Amino acid sequence: MKILVTGATGFIGRSTVSTLVDEGHTVVAAVRRLDSRSALPPGIVSFVVGEIGPNTDWTDCLDGVEAVIHLAGRAHLLNDTSADPVLAFDNVNVHGTIQLARAAISAGVKRFVFVSSIGVNGNGQNYPYKGAGYSEVDEPAPHDTYAFSKLKAEKELQELSTNSRLEVVIVRPPLVYGPGAPGNLALLMKLVKRGVPLPIK
Repeated sequence: MKILVTGATGFIGRSTVSTLVDEGHTVVAAVRRLDSRSALPPGIVSFVVGEIGPNTDWTDCLDGVEAVIHLAGRAHLLNDTSADPVLAFDNVNVHGTIQLARAAISAGVKRFVFVSSIGVNGNGQNYPYKGAGYSEVDEPAPHDTYAFSKLKAEKELQELSTNSRLEVVIVRPPLVYGPGAPGNLALLMKLVKRGVPLPIK
C-alpha cells in the first residue's frame, strides 16, 4: 500500500515510517523542509510542503496514495510567543488538517488516520487514581488550546467522512515515550538523571 505520512521526521513519525517500510509499504513523506535532521530511510520519497495550514498544497504528495497518516501538527509549547495562540493552533491543527483531508478526498484516498491527543478527553484523573480510565464514549473535556484544536479537527473530519468515501480513523494517544522523546518527558528524564528527589504525586 502507498501511504503518505506527515510529520515523518518527528519523534513518532520516524518510528511510523520505519515500521511501514519494514512491513513492505511504499511510504511518501511530507516534511516541512529538507535538512540534516530530515534524513529518512532509503527509498522514501520526500515532499517539502512548508508550513501546514489552510493553503498548503498537497497535490504532488497524494499521487497514487491509498492512505494518509497525519502526524504533523502544532504541539504543546512551553513558551508560546505567538500573538494569538488560538489562531496559531487552529491554522495548523484544524485548517491544515482539513485542507489535507479535502485534498485526500479529491485524490481518491481511502483512509485518513488522524493522530489527535488524549488531552481531548481531559487533563487526567483526580489523585489518588480511582477511575476506570478514559473511553471512546466519554464526553470530550479538553483543557487547553492544543486539545481544543485537536477536538475541532476531529469533529470536522467526522463531518467530511460522512459526506464522502474517506474513512477517517482518529487516534488519541497518551504520552508517547521512547529513546529521544521530546518535550516534558525529556525534561523529566533530565531531572531524574540529576538524582534529586522530585516532589511529584
